[in-house]
Amino acid sequence: MANNAWDRQIVNTRERPRSGDLNTLQAQLDRTIRETVMRLFQARDWSNDKAFVHVPGFIGDGLKVREPAAPGMAVVVREGLGFYDLPGDVPAAVSGVDGLDDLSPYKPLPLMADTTISSIPTCGAQPRIDIVEVRLSRVPGNPLSRDVLNTGTGVFDATSVNKTLAFSLDGSVGIVTDPSNSTAAISYKVGTPGATPAAPAGTPGYITVANVVVPALATAITRGMIIDRRLILHMYGMMPFAVKATIPTGLTSPPTNVLPDVPPGVEVVVVKDTPSASPGTNNRFSVWVIGGDFGAYRKGNMDGQAVKAAYSATETLSVQTLGTVFGALSSGDVASLANANTSTPALAFAVGASYMKTSFYVLRQAGGTTDTAVPDPMTVDMQGFLHRY
Repeated sequence: MANNAWDRQIVNTRERPRSGDLNTLQAQLDRTIRETVMRLFQARDWSNDKAFVHVPGFIGDGLKVREPAAPGMAVVVREGLGFYDLPGDVPAAVSGVDGLDDLSPYKPLPLMADTTISSIPTCGAQPRIDIVEVRLSRVPGNPLSRDVLNTGTGVFDATSVNKTLAFSLDGSVGIVTDPSNSTAAISYKVGTPGATPAAPAGTPGYITVANVVVPALATAITRGMIIDRRLILHMYGMMPFAVKATIPTGLTSPPTNVLPDVPPGVEVVVVKDTPSASPGTNNRFSVWVIGGDFGAYRKGNMDGQAVKAAYSATETLSVQTLGTVFGALSSGDVASLANANTSTPALAFAVGASYMKTSFYVLRQAGGTTDTAVPDPMTVDMQGFLHRY
């Protein structure tokens, strides 16, 4: 069977290749790349006795929905790349063109430039939840004049023919109101207002990248209204990350020098727990990892070490974990993460956004005594993994 991934189309010496040969050559290369990427991003489905599954999702901050630069009823979809698994969509000879095939089920969702969705309806007296969803775009276009053989006359006639099979989502943007189905490749679906609104159902064939929780009477969409619904892709479903922070004492002394080393699209906030002006009570803190949909990531771990410039011969510092939890942000969580007195960076998040959090405490051992008299300020290096299985 020809036209498999990793096959090569052979053009023999002195052979006159057909147009279908050239199209097949490109289709094979494209399919090979996608099949390779699909296997790099696949992940085990929870238990050891289950096979690896093909994972749809997005690379880094690709297609992440953000608030507009200028206040208003608009959102910005970040440029980048995602993939959607569509096993039932493997057409050959697209638009009847020989060899113009798309036989890989792993479909690209490329967006070449940041895209703004504007003119979103303002909110009335009741709140609503909107969604942003995207779909595969596979459009023959870029018509140019080419000489094409007229089989009736045997003469090559100048004919307008499509020269590009485009997968880019750019330029196909729309707004619909639930329960209408989306049609544009990038679509904003306005939800139904209500006292306890629910997000609209996704349009068949689309993947939801964000929920937008719009409060009553809102006239602008802000950062704290947007829930990132994207599954961020990582090799074999494992995301490594690290963060360094310095934690001082004091009621209004937040962590400083917070240096995250995380993939694009992921944010880390360090929160000083049980703040106090008393010495030695800066030994408790939490590291919050937020970005994308963690619903499929059921496991995570984090550990670290405390850093001190000089130790006495009998002194050690140890970082202990109080456990890792996954969940959706509550209103209390949102207030804590936005509190500049205890959190760095203090950021606005939407209630309902998914997170992973690990809480820690640090102990000092000196001369056979264990206490919480840790350095002020205390510097910690944390490392962790997020696991999809």
